[in-house]
Amino acid sequence: MRPLLVLFLLTASATSLAAPYQGRLFDTEQKAQWGCSGDEVVWVDPPTGRWFRKGNGWYEDTEDGGYACRRDVEGGARPAARKPPAPQQPGYEDE
Repeated sequence: MRPLLVLFLLTASATSLAAPYQGRLFDTEQKAQWGCSGDEVVWVDPPTGRWFRKGNGWYEDTEDGGYACRRDVEGGARPAARKPPAPQQPGYEDE
């Protein structure tokens, strides 16, 4: 019985860590840079409430994500674990 209680408490606390992000999102990085007035632009995945800095492998790589100002997301969303960058394809150049 005790192991089940511990498992339940761990699961309950883990699921409450990330709440959906309901703040302002921009549809382009350029609009976010203009709207963030010098603040860092991050990529937010609203359903999970996680955000990613540029250079993280998940940046611009979530289905329902968008750009936001870091100061706006730090109030509720939480930074996510780092995903390694995708390997470069031959002939591909970063823009």
